[in-house]
Amino acid sequence: KLEWQAGVSTIHEALELAKSAHLGEMVGNIKCPTLCLVGEAESDEQSRQTREFYDALKAPRQMHIFTAGDGAEAHCQVNNPSLMHATVFDWLDEL
Repeated sequence: KLEWQAGVSTIHEALELAKSAHLGEMVGNIKCPTLCLVGEAESDEQSRQTREFYDALKAPRQMHIFTAGDGAEAHCQVNNPSLMHATVFDWLDEL
């Protein structure tokens, strides 16, 4: 999947491409509204990366933090994908 997302053939090529990526440059190219999702049980590093990405966006943006009370606090909301999908589709409906 990473290879496909990066438009390359091997994991080695994808990892080399990632080394040369600069968050500010890439995020600055995003023009469409963007929804950032994060669970409160994510690692400190995952939460930091989500916040850094969100803060660097120049496009219209929204952050949604899933809580343990939601039952969707895990990474990628794997413990409640239905709530994650509902959140995303509600956000899209508002657009």
